[in-house]
Amino acid sequence: MRRLAVLLAVLATFAATASAEAKQLVRYDVGGGIAGMSERLTVARDGKARQTDNRRGDERRFTLSAKQLRRLRRDLKNARFKTLKRSYRPKRVVNDGIGQTVTYKGRSVSVSTGATYPARLGRLLERLARLTHPARAGAAASHRCAGPLFAEVRATTWRVGSIRATALSCNAATALIRRFFRKANAKLKCHRASRRPPPTRGCAVGRYHCWRGLAHYCAREGHDVSWRETRS
Repeated sequence: MRRLAVLLAVLATFAATASAEAKQLVRYDVGGGIAGMSERLTVARDGKARQTDNRRGDERRFTLSAKQLRRLRRDLKNARFKTLKRSYRPKRVVNDGIGQTVTYKGRSVSVSTGATYPARLGRLLERLARLTHPARAGAAASHRCAGPLFAEVRATTWRVGSIRATALSCNAATALIRRFFRKANAKLKCHRASRRPPPTRGCAVGRYHCWRGLAHYCAREGHDVSWRETRS
């Protein structure tokens, strides 16, 4: 009898899981960063959504409007999930970078900070990020910014290109890069700190920590900017 009860309990768990997955439209997970963020957004087919923050222990439940749900379905369809790679990673690992994973129709696709990936996937990531953090609606997530820009550090001019921003606008991203380069040029301490890889804190620029070494980026919880640079 005891074995039967355990078996029935396991079957009930599987049935509940299968039922939840059947109702799920998409799941969006975000993790990493300096503060070790861990967030999840789950959207059901009827538009009901549940957002959790495991680090803070927060939970938020809401329902997408008909317009929001329609646009989300459109971006999911246009992403052409079956044609996407399982994982998009940069050639060089970005320490304290952010990882984003989208699960749709049983298939998961992951993107790491600094990676190059299709624009159609970028539009979906932006859509999900805005649903997760509506207060950031004016800032796109994980998108490319126009460039290049030029900056001087210690009597050397650098060409900064391939700029990619997560959870902030391109204007804010380029302004942050310029602030960082100005500080690194003016203060030797900042220049040296930015050359030491994590787990050091790099050069602090406002609430961001910036590095220039194997990878070039500035990051804080939920936000980051990465770029490539060459001598001009």
